[in-house]
Amino acid sequence: MAKNLTRLVEIALTIIMCIFIAKVLNYIYVNDHYNESASWERAVLHDFYTLDENRSTKDKSVIMDKLEVLESLMCEYLHINKEDLKEVDVLDFVRENVNPDVTQEDIGLYKDMLRDFSSKVDEKSKLLDNQNQASMIAIIAYACDRDMQIDSWILDYSNRNDSYIDDQVENFQYMKCDMEEFIKLSEVA
Repeated sequence: MAKNLTRLVEIALTIIMCIFIAKVLNYIYVNDHYNESASWERAVLHDFYTLDENRSTKDKSVIMDKLEVLESLMCEYLHINKEDLKEVDVLDFVRENVNPDVTQEDIGLYKDMLRDFSSKVDEKSKLLDNQNQASMIAIIAYACDRDMQIDSWILDYSNRNDSYIDDQVENFQYMKCDMEEFIKLSEVA
């Protein structure tokens, strides 16, 4: 069942990407046809079609270069800053901030734990946003690494905080301090 759902999502995303690319190319064509100031789009399209002149179209670097050009076009079309799209690699983030020996299997376990915790937290909470996933998984990894029980802390923290700091390292440090303070207070009580 999960494999079928995953495959269905992949197909849907592929269809959406194709439609979106068609819209972007249509936008460029309309700008190019009706607007002489569309020189940037013409230059990008020229680059796109000449990337594989002396190389195979199956060459991985050609494909990656073409995807980069398409990403630039989509960002321009949607007025999105490309820097805002960079995702944090969760495994690298946890290795840098918690434990350098963490494996991909550990990350899978932490993601499962996060899913369990998310069922107890208000589903509208911004703490569960994908952009905040790295620090949430890191705080779970930190707690597991130190054998800390954080069920009650996560509920308390989500009730007190509905947002997060965009800088994931800073956010993780803030949550770590909050969690340690919460555990100290609960041990005293």
